[in-house]
Amino acid sequence: MKSKIIPIAGDASFRTFYRIYKNKKSKIIILAKKEKYKNLIVYAAINQYLRKNNILTPKLYFQNYKKGIFVIEDFGNLSFYKILLKKKNKLIIYKKLVDLLIKIQKIKIKSTIRNII
Repeated sequence: MKSKIIPIAGDASFRTFYRIYKNKKSKIIILAKKEKYKNLIVYAAINQYLRKNNILTPKLYFQNYKKGIFVIEDFGNLSFYKILLKKKNKLIIYKKLVDLLIKIQKIKIKSTIRNII
């Protein structure tokens, strides 16, 4: 049971991201350095809300708000950018991206989510 942890690029928050490999499977570990509880609860709330509205987001496997740790599903290294580099007809990919943005914008935000954010 060999494990391997690799740092990966994150977002513009106070969170750091790591990919952990174990038994030929991988998951993402998220660590919050500042405002642990608030930082992760916002992440979890948005993630859950998007999932409920049929937007693909990583499953949450483990959370510890006090320690600032999340373990989530790993979607792998593939990104829209990498797909665009390989495709000759980029219009199809851009259309899918725009469609996804429109789908997200059509979601009605409930006051409970608005209050958390």
